[in-house]
This record gives sequence, structure tokens and C-alpha cells, in this order.
Amino acid sequence: MSLLFGGIFVVYYLTDINPAFSTHYSSGFDALGKTWLAMVVHLILLASLLATTVIDARFFIIALPIPWFVTAVAAVIFPVGLHHQPDMGWVIPMTRLSQTHLTLGALGGLVVALALLHLGWIPRSFQDAHVEPVDSDTPTSPDHFLNYPHPRREVLKEIPFIVLPIGGAILAYFFIPLPFNGYPTYCHGFGGVVFGYLMGCGLIWVTRVLGTLAFGKEAIGLGDVHLLGSIGAVLGGAPVVLVFFVAPFFGLLGALLIAGISALLKGQVRIIPYGPYLAAATLLVMATHGPKEGWLIDHLRLLFEAFRIL
Repeated sequence: MSLLFGGIFVVYYLTDINPAFSTHYSSGFDALGKTWLAMVVHLILLASLLATTVIDARFFIIALPIPWFVTAVAAVIFPVGLHHQPDMGWVIPMTRLSQTHLTLGALGGLVVALALLHLGWIPRSFQDAHVEPVDSDTPTSPDHFLNYPHPRREVLKEIPFIVLPIGGAILAYFFIPLPFNGYPTYCHGFGGVVFGYLMGCGLIWVTRVLGTLAFGKEAIGLGDVHLLGSIGAVLGGAPVVLVFFVAPFFGLLGALLIAGISALLKGQVRIIPYGPYLAAATLLVMATHGPKEGWLIDHLRLLFEAFRIL
């Protein structure tokens, strides 16, 4: 972990690989003095990714308190830090006035969805899918996650929960006027955290629903939804999109290395823990993303352009 922390410090403050942390201040240590709060949150994210990778690789589960804690830390520290030190705007996710308005509307929809879920008005999916106890000395069998009956029916129960935040954003856009004097500065920092969180959760949750409907098996665990949401809360909406698109390449590479091409072709590998590949993609994006477009975005654009031409 010390190597990981030291490496991200070098990348952020002693190189120009990530321009957000290094190029807007007179020196690397001057940047650290003005952005140390953001750095603390990034280190917490790195520690959580390391813990999640170990747990998911061994037990095929993600301990939800880990991403919840990361999201809560970002939601508290980033708005407060931005309010007292506006220079942090270079290194934390922020939303503009209209984006903040829509994001707060979506957050209201999420709160309603959680309340309805608690009251039982929205049914819980896969309620008894993973009821077997996990032996601390024995990794969970991958087949355990694939034998739940009627996965398509179960995943359809999650759609109302997804729709409500979208409905909240639409309601805010069409029916709730923007505040005349705008929002306080800390609201834009909080909006950036919430927007990144919802973007991360939404991308992978929609993939989970569509994948389960297409293949008839639970495609992606809900733990990965929370994990990518916490990554978006720390890094923001645009970087979490990059994580979402880069992670499958790490997943494919990992599957080939661990299982072998022949095992994949014969269908011997039925489930692959996705958390470690989200973590690897996050580490790459953390090292390269910034307020200006970097080489990673340029390469993704070239890739999409190549697909368009084909």
C-alpha cells in the first residue's frame, strides 16, 4: 500500500502526467499545501480499492460499507474544502448551476426511491439469492451466484428504483426554477460528488439489467454498482465514464491470463469478479485524468472514431 500511495503522490505532484494536481501551482509541494484534502480522499479511495480487490477476488463479494464510506467521505470533505479553499476546484468534481440543479433533483428522486424501498412499496430483487454463509477460510463458489431461479423477473424489480432519480432530474428541469441568486459554492462541490456517484451507479446498473435480461443470469453484482458509484463520487462524472469503458479491457486481459483461452472457449469460466478490474481501471484514470483532455481521452476518441468508420 505504501508503494501505491507513494506512486500516486509522485504522479500527482512531481510529474505532469495528471495536470490537475501539478500544473496550476508554482511547485509540487505548493500544490500539496492547497490540495491535501483532495489527496486524502484519493488515498482513501485507493485503500478501499485495494481492500475491495482482495475481498472480491477471494469471496466474489464486495463489502458494501467500503464504498459507502468512501462516498460519505467525499460528500463531506469536498464541499467543505471547496467552500474554504476555492483552489480545490481544479482537483475535485464540480457542477455548474444547471448541472447542480438537475443533480439535486436526481438526488431527491433517489431519496424517494430509498424511502419506497424501505416501506416495501418497491420490491427488493434477489432477496434470497445469496443466503448461504461465507466460510472465512474457503472462497465462495462462483456457481453459487448463477443458480438463482428467474433472474430476468428479479432484475425487472430494480427498474423503478433506477427510474425515480431520472424522474427527479426531469422534474427539476421542467418544473422547478433555478434559484435567483444561484447556489452556494459548496453546493457545486456536493453536486459534483452526487453527479459522479449517480453516473457511476447508473452506467453499471443499466448494464446489469440489460445483461441479465439478455443472458438469463445475474450479469453484474449490485456491489459493483456501489463500487463504481463511490469511484464517481471521488473522481467525477467524466472520469467514471472512462473507468466504465476501460475496465472491460482489464477484465478481458485478466480472464485470459487467469483462466486461459481454452477454458473461456469451452465455457469453463462462468463468473469473473469484476471489482479488481474496476480498481485497475480507476488507478489508470486517476493517474491521467484532469480538467483538460489527456492522452487517454484522445485515444478513446480515436477508438470510437475507428468503430464509426468500420
